[in-house]
Amino acid sequence: MVAMLTFGSEFLSGPDRGALAYWRGTDGLPFASRPLMTEAFRDITALGGVTVRLLFAASVTAIFVARGRRVLAALYAATVMGGWGIGYAFKLLFARVRPDIVPHLMHADGFSFPSGHAFNSATIFIAAALAISAHNRGLRPILLTLSVIIAALVAFSRVWLGVHYPSDVVAGWLGGAACAFMAAPFFDRTAEATSLRGTFPAARER
Repeated sequence: MVAMLTFGSEFLSGPDRGALAYWRGTDGLPFASRPLMTEAFRDITALGGVTVRLLFAASVTAIFVARGRRVLAALYAATVMGGWGIGYAFKLLFARVRPDIVPHLMHADGFSFPSGHAFNSATIFIAAALAISAHNRGLRPILLTLSVIIAALVAFSRVWLGVHYPSDVVAGWLGGAACAFMAAPFFDRTAEATSLRGTFPAARER
């Protein structure tokens, strides 16, 4: 839907450009009163960068393996790789150039739609929350809330820094979240199967 509104009509053109420029002064630079926020958003955007997100995903996968949950580890890794592949395919399909109406406050290359930072951070963090809480559903609301907030902040940081239109990050966040939630039933079934296997010996004793 976001892609249709972005490329199939002029519906989002004005709001896209206006929302991108809103955070800047007349010179195209951040408002003088907000230098600390700009620095903070550079740090936040790093959470969705290649190095940090791969280290995070590798750590979650390694923890699952160490705890004997190899199937869950494989499913999580497949979700992360699948999300990256889908997001990259969409970038090549739409081939949207990055915005140039305001100065970029950090280096960014490649196509703009959807945002890779938004797409991959939503996939990795939300999928991690779903996978970790598969064995303890009581933790799911807390972990999901934290993961959604982190992914949303990463997405917003891309607009603040001027390297993406709002439609880029909305599409990226929704796409990444969709990948994560589509994997949720597989995480849950794997956890349930593991729990059932653990009850068999006790059942035989009775």
